Amino acid sequence: MLTNWNVERQAVGESVGLLAGYLGFLASNDDLFPIMYPKWPKVPTTKKDLVYEKNIEAKFVVNDQDHQKYIYSSLGKKWKEYRSFLFNKYYDWSLSVEQNIENFPGEVTKDHWEMYLEYRLHPDTMRKADQNAKNRQKQCIPHTLGRKSLARTRDDMERRDGQSYSKGDMYEVSHKKRNGAYVNDEARKKMKSYKNKFVHRIR
Repeated sequence: MLTNWNVERQAVGESVGLLAGYLGFLASNDDLFPIMYPKWPKVPTTKKDLVYEKNIEAKFVVNDQDHQKYIYSSLGKKWKEYRSFLFNKYYDWSLSVEQNIENFPGEVTKDHWEMYLEYRLHPDTMRKADQNAKNRQKQCIPHTLGRKSLARTRDDMERRDGQSYSKGDMYEVSHKKRNGAYVNDEARKKMKSYKNKFVHRIR
């Protein structure tokens, strides 16, 4: 399948949805990418390369290192999200670790689940998870694009209108409702600050 890429080497166009869905399917396959590794960089490059060559190149037009870098990054993000999904769905805090190991998800093997829990329940990992949760709570400016990426939205607009859009333009598009109002006051203030900085730069 033909895959379109923008100048920043991000996948865009109609095919990007299919690519994203397929990468999510691959990333959640425990045979291809076992959940037992502590972090995505620890997953052997040989595994990533094999999936890239046997699965991705067989279905999508990807032909340079930038495409490969984008795809590996996307796979890593989806693999991380999949592990979090499994933990949140299947780990029962009212049970012991041993009981949770025995109640492993059917999507993964018991030994992989046990090794993942050893990593996930480590004090350092727990502290990072708690901090990440706090950071997410501070993100008080939601965007309005839904599941559609900013890169794809920008590409669609530029093709439709025959003109380029800046990052500032896209911030405004992605943080306004259909009626033209900002999603909240924080978004409006941030856009005003951006415009003021832009005015000062061109003077």
